[in-house]
Amino acid sequence: MRKIIIWMVLLLIPIAVSAIITDSFDDPYGGKGLSDNFIIDIITHKGAVWMATGRGVSYQYFGDLQWNKYDTTNGMPDQDISAIYSDSVNGVLWVGLNYYSENDAYADGLAFTTNEGFTWDKVVPEGTSGVGKTVFDITGYDNTLFAAAFYGGLVGSFDGGQNWKHIYFSREDSIDYVDGQFLSLRNRYFSAVLDTFHQDSVVLWTGTADGIVEYIYAPPYTKLFSNYIFDIASVDSFVYICGDSSLTRLKFDTAASGSLEENYHSAFVDDGLPGMAVTTACGLGGRLFVGTLDSVGGVGMGMAISDDNGLSFHTGHTGLDDMIGENRYPVEFASVTHNLFVAGLEGGLYMSSDSGAVWQKLYLDPLDTTLANPRNVANALAADSHNLWVGTDSGLVVLFLDSAGMVDSSSNFTFVDNDTAGARSVSIGIQKFADTLGNVDSTIIWTVNYPLDTLVGEYSVYYTNDYGATWFTRQGDLTGIHYYDIGFLDEIIYLLREDGFRYSNNRTSWLPYDGSQIRDSVDWSKNLDAKPLNCVLNVNDTLYFGSRRGLAISPAGTINWHLVIANTDATMYDLALNYRAPYLTGDFVNALGIQYLPDNQSRIWASTRKTFDPEVDGVTSSTLDGQDWEHRLDSVRCWNFAFYGPQVFAATSEGLFHSADTGRNWDRRTISGVQVTSDPPVDYGLDPATEVQAVRVVGEYLWVGTADGAARINLNQIYGEENWDIYRVYDSSFELYAYPTPFSHAEDSRLLFHYYVPEDAYVTIEVYDFAMDLVRTVVNGEFRVRGIYNTDQWDGFNGRGYPVAVGMYYFKLTLSSGKEHWGKLVIIP
Repeated sequence: MRKIIIWMVLLLIPIAVSAIITDSFDDPYGGKGLSDNFIIDIITHKGAVWMATGRGVSYQYFGDLQWNKYDTTNGMPDQDISAIYSDSVNGVLWVGLNYYSENDAYADGLAFTTNEGFTWDKVVPEGTSGVGKTVFDITGYDNTLFAAAFYGGLVGSFDGGQNWKHIYFSREDSIDYVDGQFLSLRNRYFSAVLDTFHQDSVVLWTGTADGIVEYIYAPPYTKLFSNYIFDIASVDSFVYICGDSSLTRLKFDTAASGSLEENYHSAFVDDGLPGMAVTTACGLGGRLFVGTLDSVGGVGMGMAISDDNGLSFHTGHTGLDDMIGENRYPVEFASVTHNLFVAGLEGGLYMSSDSGAVWQKLYLDPLDTTLANPRNVANALAADSHNLWVGTDSGLVVLFLDSAGMVDSSSNFTFVDNDTAGARSVSIGIQKFADTLGNVDSTIIWTVNYPLDTLVGEYSVYYTNDYGATWFTRQGDLTGIHYYDIGFLDEIIYLLREDGFRYSNNRTSWLPYDGSQIRDSVDWSKNLDAKPLNCVLNVNDTLYFGSRRGLAISPAGTINWHLVIANTDATMYDLALNYRAPYLTGDFVNALGIQYLPDNQSRIWASTRKTFDPEVDGVTSSTLDGQDWEHRLDSVRCWNFAFYGPQVFAATSEGLFHSADTGRNWDRRTISGVQVTSDPPVDYGLDPATEVQAVRVVGEYLWVGTADGAARINLNQIYGEENWDIYRVYDSSFELYAYPTPFSHAEDSRLLFHYYVPEDAYVTIEVYDFAMDLVRTVVNGEFRVRGIYNTDQWDGFNGRGYPVAVGMYYFKLTLSSGKEHWGKLVIIP
């Protein structure tokens, strides 16, 4: 797309430049020819080629010769079009709107049509209305849309255009809005293109005044998708995170660089989970077992089994009917030999001896099997060799198992509510100590207890080093504090609480670790926001803490925290990257394109402008991983890209450039052939200096849009010099425009006035400043012959020989008949 750039100090104020006289039709199918010769962009939509111009849109159905158009005379809200996009999935055509008022160009939001232009609806997202907020680019995928609105920033819609929101690279960028516009160069967006090449991820590449910003939207199954974490389990080479919205599998893989990469996979109800919230997980015999709830604090939905490491689930088991309902769901698993046990709160304790196919209930008090018996409420499990410890509502029960894993006998350790203890055991920890040879020489059993009645009992932690003969606690450190779970790293004990955790290496001196200190060591903006820690697990000396705001990982128990906060908001990206000079030729990125190539060789292309020295205008390209940026075309002002296999086409201010070898070598193509919109058709060639703003491959044809009409050529004939079909507005009265505008003293040597006169005439061209004072007479009463296109040039200097100041100017062409024709132009540094 041709992006009309006008600098304010170093950056722009938009203005459109177009021919003043165009055809007019009474209805959308009423005539032949384009709506304007100044083509902004070219797309395909519903079997037709569509062109955005400074005076509406034009389209031609494939295989047809007739051009139709829409503008303000037949339904469009505004007709100065700055961007056009086809939502081919939903059949919607989108355009960026602008209008002129009181010598300024005003952005006016977006318009869309679902019926090929018969009717148009208008939306004005915040940031797309007013001076400098022109929407220069629109892109999308399915129901997702993005619009680059320069001073208005980047806006996106994730529901097909009904609701819109601003998108920011950083928190700092989000508070940059001052007096109705963004000040940060990185908040000024000029181009956007969507890359769907990365499997199910959506990658949005955007061009700003401060380089390229890449936004990555990962699908839910590829990331942690729960922030309320119930439990964490380690099975084989995976760590499973049981959360409020999914079960997430974490695996560390070695990258090409040798570093470890985190790879996540989340499973949901659609993958077979009975409930969305996963409460606990365990592996046995190559199978993964999980418990589920319908939501946090909700009712139990039963147990599920996975035979493919958590990718899909089924409920192919019997005997667990009591694991569904209020206060009835799996809270913890434990395995002893080949037997698997599960605690289900009021659902009780169950055992399976056949890899989870058939389950039988075990009563912890076989003399009283009623639910009123608190000993039959199973809250927690922990396996210790052939012993199974069970936390109940009346303390601990230890089941002694025989060599086959069957219950042989049991013993009870009753806790009652009092001022130092609670009766309910909710978490059990088994801490092992080894001698110098690695043999276990002692064991400590820990229990975290809650009161059944908070008016009588107390939150407490007890431990025993003689298998229950004696129980110890510590006033102040282990009593009166609401702990959630217990974990170990060597001799260090971790007790998780509401506002962090306490830890000790001797059971007598306990140190607090405030939850506010749990911040990501790389990105300090990531923190657990003082949310309670629910669970902890030691996996190969790495501690995993599950909280109510995500996952905290502490390698080897250090304070070098790595935090993973789940992004469950589909409108929020998961990762943003910023690429700038010297990787790019310049930091002002006005056009982007994606070239799809086989064997993972697809590339992103960027047209850039110089913002500061030593940047230059040019074209930069990289593979889609953004790792190998190369300067492919320097000192050229490019506006758009098109691709055909390895071939690259670049629409530039110096004409159409073509590369047959992915941008390593370039040629400039001459556009000449037959003007098919004339009656009869005539030979016609575009001035070699004509600016090309748009380029698009459509089937076997290459289409280009210029400042002097549109043209197409069969791609098989691209090396021919006179094979183009040229489409232009022909008007028998008058036509006038100037380019390039904006004109840069630093980058441009001349500004061209291009015009057609219907009759022989003497012509005068004058340039005026904003106060309407004469600046320079460019042409003074020179004779021009009718029927041909004339080009006169101006060097940007005033009548005294000095460069004119930056700003907006007017130009007037006067014919000897006395008729005057006016236009606008802009000067930038």
